[in-house]
Amino acid sequence: KAGDERPIENAIDWCIEHDILKEFLKEHRSEVLKAMTIDMTFERREELIRRDEREAGREEGLARGREELMKALLDLYQDGMITLDIIKAKTGKSDTEIEAALANYRN
Repeated sequence: KAGDERPIENAIDWCIEHDILKEFLKEHRSEVLKAMTIDMTFERREELIRRDEREAGREEGLARGREELMKALLDLYQDGMITLDIIKAKTGKSDTEIEAALANYRN
């Protein structure tokens, strides 16, 4: 059986043993199992989609934050308040990457 079915089977068995919907579950066990498995699969799928969307949003936010940081640092550089070495230290970017950002910034 699929890994998702065992907990459902156990729950059905427990209900039958404790006389909870006993006759119904005995008679409709396979339908209940199928319905619950589909529901669990759907919920898991939705959970995974939400997790992936949160991760994508987090990555987008971080990228936007890095862009804003670079812009602020380039503003300070243009105003003569900091050096390229400070930008390099704060961003971890190479001289080439900073020069390219600076060229794009000027445009």
